[in-house]
Amino acid sequence: MTYYSAPTVPDRSRSYKEMEILEYVIEKSQKMKEAEMVVKITGRLQLLNVKKLVESIGRKVKNEAVGFVSAYKHSYKPWSDCKFIFFSPNFLPYLTMQKEKTFATYPFEWATGDAIRAAVAAGFKFVYPPYWDRVHGQGMNGGIYDKTPWQYFLGNLKNRLRVVLFKIGYFPKA
Repeated sequence: MTYYSAPTVPDRSRSYKEMEILEYVIEKSQKMKEAEMVVKITGRLQLLNVKKLVESIGRKVKNEAVGFVSAYKHSYKPWSDCKFIFFSPNFLPYLTMQKEKTFATYPFEWATGDAIRAAVAAGFKFVYPPYWDRVHGQGMNGGIYDKTPWQYFLGNLKNRLRVVLFKIGYFPKA
């Protein structure tokens, strides 16, 4: 599938373009309409443990009738991470309805937080990802994401603690 994006007003951010692409995919992709789970990954990175994450999240949401969303995103901290987001296809309208708000001062991360809160209020299940993301690539700030096995182990340990804090309500549910 190929998408051509016309030039936009200069003060629109990358986030606006991401929303355009998502809207196009919703409209044109039959596979997207039939999918059980969508994984949106930042284009400059590879998620090396995507299969493990998809399988684990899939087990947690198997019987969700309304829909689900899973992200490392903390919905009340707009600057928090949003490199990867896993969701049921019916979450996309919650995300794309934020499109017209996106500017440099209202980036994709903020739009995602608002979309998560709206979806959860409508009955969607929010799942904190069960494993730390194992990433290959270069970030926006030029940092290299590749981690050593020890760093990955420590990241998983830290993530497990976050999952426990999320489950006991220390982190807001959404």
